Amino acid sequence: MDHSTSKSCTHANHDDKSLLHWTQWQLLDSVLPTGGFAHSFGLESALQSNLIKQPEDLKPFIIQVLDNTGSLLLPFVHTLNKSPDTETWTRLDNLLEATLTNEIARKASATQGSALLRVAASVFREITELKLIRERFIGSGLVFFHHACVFGREDGSTRIYIYDHERCSFGSYQTECGRANCSFSFAT
Repeated sequence: MDHSTSKSCTHANHDDKSLLHWTQWQLLDSVLPTGGFAHSFGLESALQSNLIKQPEDLKPFIIQVLDNTGSLLLPFVHTLNKSPDTETWTRLDNLLEATLTNEIARKASATQGSALLRVAASVFREITELKLIRERFIGSGLVFFHHACVFGREDGSTRIYIYDHERCSFGSYQTECGRANCSFSFAT
């Protein structure tokens, strides 16, 4: 057996895994230009309408946002992380379309999901499936490209561990809440 060949194959495989691991973290990065993690989750509106008047009002608001997001969107992400196949994706994306009754939230979710798929398919060429998905479904009317569904499918396609995604999601909420707390402190 030629050990130099097996060694180079192992090295190439290791490099592929390292690249994929790096890609996974980039997909989770809040500065990826998709808008998926860049909004305040209603915090700005709550401050403007005086639902949050003092720092003590922030904790119940955060708990409510985490509760709502965790119960509505994370099950979609989790399921698609475990089963990133086309049939599951189209079924869940259509279910989320029907579940999001607020038109603004529904459009925002689809816009952010489309942006995430567009950016990921063009930037992360090592995940060839993303480009194929985009080409097959864009303009087909079969899916709406909701952010949670696209994100879950990408996670599953890249084998991101669901724990990393959930930690990142909750981390983005903590970041927004931390910014709000600083802003609130300066405003009082």
